[in-house]
Amino acid sequence: MDCCGNGSGLSEFDGGTAKRAKISRRDFLKIMGGVSALLAVAPFAAGGQYLIPQIPTTFKPVLIAKKEDVPVNGSIVFWFPFTTDPTYTNILIHLPPDLAKQAGKEFVAYNRTCIHLQCLVSFLSGSGIIGCPCHGSIYRPTDGWPIGGPAAEIGRYLPNVQLKIDGDDIYAVNVNLDDIGYGNTTGPE
Repeated sequence: MDCCGNGSGLSEFDGGTAKRAKISRRDFLKIMGGVSALLAVAPFAAGGQYLIPQIPTTFKPVLIAKKEDVPVNGSIVFWFPFTTDPTYTNILIHLPPDLAKQAGKEFVAYNRTCIHLQCLVSFLSGSGIIGCPCHGSIYRPTDGWPIGGPAAEIGRYLPNVQLKIDGDDIYAVNVNLDDIGYGNTTGPE
């Protein structure tokens, strides 16, 4: 309406040349709904990094044992890099002299999660192998390669836990978390 009450839709200030913008009530509600949704989601966009934290790929060395704690042809179980889930339990093996010569090192460590169905394996010192109690998979202790059972058909190494030996102290240094439960295609270094 103009100042005189006429409903021409033209303003007295535009010289009568402008037209009223037409937006339907439905389009207006669509736009407002979109803006509202955007404003509702915006606070959570930055919070995503806190809801799904990044998993580290390198870890601080952790003292897991002293050499005298693990007898020749014996093993111990240790947690690394986390202590929250049995999936992160590992096995440190003190190889007997003949196997140590084959492996080129006295101590080896592997993640205990079998690559077949993710049961926890153990070192069987009497037979000198790593065995899975669930389905009978067998691994070589020198490199973690499956030599029997269903894991041999999969053909992937047990994940190797990298060790650092400093005098009498044995440290766990690193493990590839992506390999846990699935194994890897390359043997230990």
